Amino acid sequence: MKNAGRVIFFIIAILCLGSGLLYAYLEEIDTQSQVIKGEVVGVELLKSEITIKFKQKNGDNDEIILAINEATKVRKDTVEISFTEIFKDDKVTVEYYVDSKSFGPPIAREINVVSIPQ
Repeated sequence: MKNAGRVIFFIIAILCLGSGLLYAYLEEIDTQSQVIKGEVVGVELLKSEITIKFKQKNGDNDEIILAINEATKVRKDTVEISFTEIFKDDKVTVEYYVDSKSFGPPIAREINVVSIPQ
């Protein structure tokens, strides 16, 4: 009888460990970043959102709306700037991720506004 209790305890412990590892793996998948290069077509300061027009790998034009949060880093070349300093028609490179726990748009992790040589 004592051995049966130990076996059941051992099985429960393995299941808990396995589910914890699976959760950690899925969490990592959810926050994997993607990078796009494109042009700003809209900035919604009140919503903290930005719309980027970019080309897909197959050459088709596409747009994506990205959320901006307090962790989003915004730069112009190497200098940090404010989200309010991004304007329509700016060329940008954006790193973003999808948060599966949120029903909102993907979240911009980093936005780099590219200076156009004069």
